[in-house]
Amino acid sequence: EGSDDAYRSSSHSSLFFATHPVTGSLARWPTQLFVFVTSLYLLWTSASSAALYKHNTGEYAFGPFKHYRLETMLTRNGSVGRAISSPGISEFGIIGRSRCTPGGSTIPSEKEDSHEDGSDTLHSHDFVVSDSDTDITEPYFSGMVGTSALVSFAEGRYMAGWYIDTHGKGHSGHVENDMD
Repeated sequence: EGSDDAYRSSSHSSLFFATHPVTGSLARWPTQLFVFVTSLYLLWTSASSAALYKHNTGEYAFGPFKHYRLETMLTRNGSVGRAISSPGISEFGIIGRSRCTPGGSTIPSEKEDSHEDGSDTLHSHDFVVSDSDTDITEPYFSGMVGTSALVSFAEGRYMAGWYIDTHGKGHSGHVENDMD
């Protein structure tokens, strides 16, 4: 380095035998121009791909569909095929614009307690469903059928994603207990 101009004045093939080939190549203007142009191209393609995806899908990833189905094909305990008696979940549903599950799609409510001194208290446990999820209506059918979980709507519904809940009554097959 220093004031030595050898990096800039030596031939390009000498970079293969240099002790610091990356430093040597990045000190040359053709390499700097190549890296700059490549960076601009990658930035442009990334931005245009994101814009194209947003334009084609809007706020949603799938839809509109009237029926959504999740089928269990393999369980954690290794059951497959006819050995699976249920989907192994207790709830299955689609996610709307807020990209949150119905239970997590909440905003603080405006319910407040007024005190004698004029101050108000907002309760953190008072929540209401987010206004951005008004596109998700109640399904006319939601349940487990065989090894599948089904959600059906009267009209086609778009979705940004889906959620499952593995707690509760929908266990599949045998539950292993390592406590024995």
